[in-house]
Amino acid sequence: MVATIASNFGVISRARLTEIKEKPSKSLDVYECVLRVSAYYANNWIATEHSKLRDALERAVKSDPGYSDAWAFLCWVYLD
Repeated sequence: MVATIASNFGVISRARLTEIKEKPSKSLDVYECVLRVSAYYANNWIATEHSKLRDALERAVKSDPGYSDAWAFLCWVYLD
């Protein structure tokens, strides 16, 4: 039940993602960046989006170096 509501693909995350869908990647906060990258891996693999999200994740880990999800997704992006 909790995963249905609060996971990366849960109701709350999907609602927040809808709100930030058109927000420029340069203005995403750390949580928004992680949501955007999570959706990227779930839905599409567009090269231009990949580089924007990589840059956003790099800014995110500098901004909040303790946020492990941002580091984890940055690792995946680098691997790709």
